[in-house]
Formats: sequence, structure tokens, C-alpha cells
Amino acid sequence: RDIPSDSFYTSLTLTPELSASFFDQALHLRWGSIKRDWGHGIQNFMISKNARSFDGIDIQVDFTPWLRYAVINGSLGKFSLNELDDKPFFSDDFQWDKPYYRFDNNISAHRVELDVGKHFTFGIYEAAIWQKRFELSYLNPLTIYMFQQNNLGDIDNMLAGIDGSLTISNIARFYGSLATTEMNVIGNPITMLKAPRNILALQAGVVIPLPVGTFSSLTFQWTY
Repeated sequence: RDIPSDSFYTSLTLTPELSASFFDQALHLRWGSIKRDWGHGIQNFMISKNARSFDGIDIQVDFTPWLRYAVINGSLGKFSLNELDDKPFFSDDFQWDKPYYRFDNNISAHRVELDVGKHFTFGIYEAAIWQKRFELSYLNPLTIYMFQQNNLGDIDNMLAGIDGSLTISNIARFYGSLATTEMNVIGNPITMLKAPRNILALQAGVVIPLPVGTFSSLTFQWTY
């Protein structure tokens, strides 16, 4: 019988991280290739902890105990896809002997979170995936990516959305999120849910703590 692999392979995984906190932990700086999780759900729309780690510098500022701002600039690394859901992908010309990969992009993202009372958290976020180059407009932590993308000629991919989380102590945590990469609203805003050119993502879920062990919970989530 044939041996599936007749060679010996080795691999190396490095996840270095440099982090620091200032002003009584009101300012957090982090630089490294780590798992990041920005959002409320499982495989949430902004940056999911189930995605592979990527190298980046992120900053979080706690202006007050109820208002937080986070921004990240990083490199998504080099990768190629030959198939997507068992169907040929447009990068199927990839060859291992080439000195480059099909995709080599950066990410810039920022997020504002506001606590309304003790139980409800509201967030608004925006992200840009852009071809690797020196681009000051996305490196500015206070810029609005959508405006910058329009100024640059609509050559990058945008994501924007809102989310919220309602916690009822010892009972459940409810959350929901809406994200879009293409939006065209004319007249009645309800038309955005069915306009052909719009690209929307919706998510809702509930997490129920269980009286079993220390960290047991039951999660129901709907994603569209």
C-alpha cells in the first residue's frame, strides 16, 4: 500500500506578544500574533476568535467605566484558496513553487462600546481589508474608513455594523449583531433588508448559564 506521505515534515508556530497597560489600566497596548475576539457571538462578524491569529498592534482606551474605544492595524498574512466549499476558487492557479501567494492583505478596524446602565452594551464598528501597501489613511486611529476608502477610489473592502448585548443576571445573556459590506438605502429604510445589491449579515443568540460545574452554559445562535 502506498504511504500517504513519503517525506518527513516539521512545523513551527510562534505567537509572541508584547503588551502594556498605562494610567491605571485605562490604556492597553498589545502587539503580537494572537487570537482576537471582537464581538458578542460565536464566529461573530467583526473579528472572530475562531479565525486564525494574525499579527497586529491594537490599542484599547477606557475613557470612562462605561465608554471604550479599540483600534487595530495588522497583517492578515499570505494565503491562497484552491477550493471554497468544494468548488473551484479564482485563486486555483496557485503553485507551491511560486515565491508569492494570491492574497496578502492588511486589516484596520475600530470599535466603540457603550454600556447603558449595568446590563446593556451597545457597540458600533468598522473595518477595512486593504491590499498591502503604505497607506496613512487607514493607519490613523481616528479616521473613518468609509470616507477614506471613497477618497482612495473604492479599491478596498469595507465592513461596518452594530451589535448589542443584554445581560440578565443569573438568567441569560441576549445578543444581536448586524453587519454590511454594501448598503443602498433609498426611501423607506426597511428596503435595505431586501434591496438586491445590499450585502447584509444578521446574528442573534442567547447564552444561558447552567447549574453544572463552574463555567457551564447553553448557547443558541442564529446567523443569516
